[in-house]
Amino acid sequence: MNRTCRKPGADRRRVGSRCAATLLAGALLAGCAVGPRYQPPSIDAPGQWQGAAARSADLEDAQWWRAFGDPQLDALVQRALEANHDLRMAALRVQQARAIRASTAGGAYPSADLGAGARRQRFSGNGPDPVAFIPGQSLNQHGYRMGLDLAWELDLFGHTRRQVEAADARVEQSAALARGTGLMVSAEVAAAYFELRGLQRRLAITADNIALQRSTVELVERQLGAGLVSEFDLDRARAQLQRTRAQLPELRGQRGALANRLAVLLARTPGEVANSLFSSAPPALPPRRIPAGLPSEVLQRRPDVMAAERALAAATADIGVATAALFPRFSLTAGLGRASSHSDNWLGSASETYGLGVGLDWPVFAGGALRADIQVAEARNSEAALRYEQVVLQALAEVETALLRYSESLNARAELDRASDTSARVVRLARRRYEEGVTGFLDVLDAERELRRAEDQLARAETESLLQLVALYRALGGGWS
Repeated sequence: MNRTCRKPGADRRRVGSRCAATLLAGALLAGCAVGPRYQPPSIDAPGQWQGAAARSADLEDAQWWRAFGDPQLDALVQRALEANHDLRMAALRVQQARAIRASTAGGAYPSADLGAGARRQRFSGNGPDPVAFIPGQSLNQHGYRMGLDLAWELDLFGHTRRQVEAADARVEQSAALARGTGLMVSAEVAAAYFELRGLQRRLAITADNIALQRSTVELVERQLGAGLVSEFDLDRARAQLQRTRAQLPELRGQRGALANRLAVLLARTPGEVANSLFSSAPPALPPRRIPAGLPSEVLQRRPDVMAAERALAAATADIGVATAALFPRFSLTAGLGRASSHSDNWLGSASETYGLGVGLDWPVFAGGALRADIQVAEARNSEAALRYEQVVLQALAEVETALLRYSESLNARAELDRASDTSARVVRLARRRYEEGVTGFLDVLDAERELRRAEDQLARAETESLLQLVALYRALGGGWS
């Protein structure tokens, strides 16, 4: 037995002091991390929006759909945000990114492994094991061991820290993408809801026109009975009524398809969202101008812009990870335990074992693979930078387009509203003149046909203005607080 084993306590103290000095030196060097330091890109955004529907102000409610003042819409969006499968999968991706980050960060801390074991083995007496040729050595061997092994890689050049930095950025990227999914889901629910409301309004308008044209048929029948008109006028009145009735199946089919689309968004089976849940109340009146905020503020709130910026940060950190592979990696190891060939003394002081070590791993030559990895990381970083710029440009274009379309949809809605009122007056005048015998029946049919077209166009325009407002909210990144 050597002297080290006879005086383990003193040796442990001496080695422990050396180890502490090494750790202190590593801590002093810990601030060094190779690779570029990430700087958030500057946003070159215009000072104001060009769209006439914008005004510089902030929305005070992140739940932008509540601005429509429709409790039914509020309930549908809330249900979708709680149950939609796309949104739940996005949340799970955030959890995965956080778990990956935690696993990566664990590499910066020392690891400890506790082990214990017992072994019984008989060697062959005829060889080839050396035990068979040792005089007096028993062929039956026993072994007992218990120990604690410690290891710590000193992150002197930031290999692990850059990995954690990249993982942090990817967690934030996944969170931004999840927020974008929530914005997409709420916008699709609102759009489907308004389309469904618009179809119901068109169904109601068609029903009113059917009633109007049925009364026209009855009027012509009375005129025919009095000998004032011919069968030709009656056939034309009936044909127009039949054409109007033929629109009902298509509108009901579209309404059913939208109800099923809402069911999927709400994570329900088709048929659970009954049409009776949706009232045929007059459509909401969207504002002429909405608080769009400044372009630079909107870009900071857009989930896709935030995700692209975080992807750029992660790609920059990956360059540091690849660069750190060129530098040496130092590690500290330590072990303490008991080992013996006999069960009656393996816990005694003479069976004590320990060890301390310092390791160095430096890839001196790898055939250019490490530098190629750096080039790959740099190219991916440049690609991420270009993608970020592309997303910013696309975001600005989407907002400007949404502002323009929303403003023009309001103009079209106002014009069609006036046209509908005018067409209704023309129908009343044409019917009265026909009853008085001043004009022919063709004028009545033309007036009713124009009224039906004007009312249907108005209903479409009302729906379109609401859909464009939803698209504008989505382009602006939703509401914010």
